[in-house]
Amino acid sequence: MTAKQKVLELLESSRDRYLSGEEIASGIGLTRNSVWKAVQVLRKEGYAIEASTNRGYRIREDSDIFSAEGLEPFLMKGIPRENLHVYSSLRSTNRTAKEMAVSGAPDGSVILADSQTEGRARREGGFFSPPGGIYISFILRPPAFPFTADRTLTAYGGVCAAEAVASAAGIRPVIRGVNDLEVNGKKICGIMTETLREAESGKTEWIVTGIGLNFRVMDEEIPGELRKRVSSLYPDGHPRILRNRLAAELINMILIRGRLMTEEEVMSLFSEYRQASGYAAPERTRG
Repeated sequence: MTAKQKVLELLESSRDRYLSGEEIASGIGLTRNSVWKAVQVLRKEGYAIEASTNRGYRIREDSDIFSAEGLEPFLMKGIPRENLHVYSSLRSTNRTAKEMAVSGAPDGSVILADSQTEGRARREGGFFSPPGGIYISFILRPPAFPFTADRTLTAYGGVCAAEAVASAAGIRPVIRGVNDLEVNGKKICGIMTETLREAESGKTEWIVTGIGLNFRVMDEEIPGELRKRVSSLYPDGHPRILRNRLAAELINMILIRGRLMTEEEVMSLFSEYRQASGYAAPERTRG
C-alpha cells in the first residue's frame, strides 16, 4: 500500500474528527513530511481535505470519491480488498466484469465506476450513466454463489439492491418491470444479470450482475424525454449519505447477506417489493 493510500484509509475511517500530522505519521509509519505530500496528492485528485492549525487534517463531509479506502469502513468482514476494482469511468462495468470473468477473475470480484460511457439497459438500449451515480458489477461463481435458476437470479439482484437502498438510505424503493427500482414513480436503478452456461450440460460457469443507480444526479441534468420517467435517489443533488456507504452496502448484500437467504426468502422479498408497485411476482420457470 502506498503512502497516499495509507493516509486516505486513515482519513476515511476518521471522518468525524481531525487527525494531526503527527498522529497520522505515527499511526501508519510515515514521516510528517510524507503525510503532507500525500495530502497534497490527494487534493490534486479531488479529495476535499481540510487542514487546521493545531488540529490537523480531515476529509470534508461533502467529499465523496469512490475508493477502496472509502468503502473499507462500511464493508463487512470477509470481503477481500484485492477483489475490489474501482474506476473513475468505464465503457460499461458489466462489459469489464465479463472480460474479467472470462480471464478467470474469482467469485466475489467487484467492478465499480463513477460513470459509464456505454452503459447498457434491457429495453432502452443505453443506460444514462453520468458522474455521481453508482455503477457496479459483480462476478459470481457457483458453487460459492448458491443460486443459478433464472427466476432466482432475476429476483436476487433486485432484492439486494432494494434492501441496500432501504438499509443505507432509509428510502424504500419498489421493484417495477423486470428488475428496475423506482422511487416516487420514477426509475432510479436498473439491474442486468448475464450468465455463461455450458452448451451441453447447462452448468453455470459464471454470473455477472450489474447495478446502475442514479445517486445524486439532479433532475435538470437528465436528458429530455428520460426526465419523465427517470430520476435519482437524491434528485436535489444533496445526498444525506455517502456514495461509498451505499456502494459498500450493495457489496455486503450481494456478496454476504444475500447468500444467507434461501431461494424462498429471496422470492418472498421480491414479491413484497413488487406488490408495492402493483405487479405480481414472476411465475416459476425451469432453469
